[in-house]
Amino acid sequence: MILILPSQKLTGYPLIRFFTTFDHKEIVDPSLFILILSDSFRQHISLLFSTINRSSDTLNELFFHLWPNAYKNRNSALCKQLLESGDATLYFADEKERGFIDSLQFTADNEMISWKADQVHEDICLLQLKKPLLPGNKVIIRTPFYVKLPSASISRLGHLGQAYAITQWYPKPAVYDNQDGMRCPILHSENFIQSMEVLR
Repeated sequence: MILILPSQKLTGYPLIRFFTTFDHKEIVDPSLFILILSDSFRQHISLLFSTINRSSDTLNELFFHLWPNAYKNRNSALCKQLLESGDATLYFADEKERGFIDSLQFTADNEMISWKADQVHEDICLLQLKKPLLPGNKVIIRTPFYVKLPSASISRLGHLGQAYAITQWYPKPAVYDNQDGMRCPILHSENFIQSMEVLR
């Protein structure tokens, strides 16, 4: 559940907690997720993932989706797909209408780890773990991030005035399958690859 509140004075960044696994399920803490947006549709947020490797493989790296970056410029797979379908909204969008996510500083079990954006798709990144994540083991991934919502006239994420379409707005682990992370860029006409279970 995501609660959208009007602009408020913050004493630190909101913290979002998730529990994830790599067996096609994301286990999500049922605590309330809060996204507080200012009138500029930008927000600093802190994210925590508790990730369990339920696959039979040892993982040395994790792929994450940074899907707001699909709205960042004309080079994204989303922009190219929209153009191919005759929609030039994102292609001609000005800076105010575009969106992005940045200011990421990933840690694993409270140790800084290196990460890099995909060379082709800026809405995908690779986290390099310092310690292998063995089957059945858990790692705590944290990062602050800064998100700017795009105009919702472009696709599924964004805002139109004070009306919000909030989806895929935070750094999100890619589903692990067949000894690989399913690292697909976000597209307008396709569903997201995920499954979710809420802890009670």
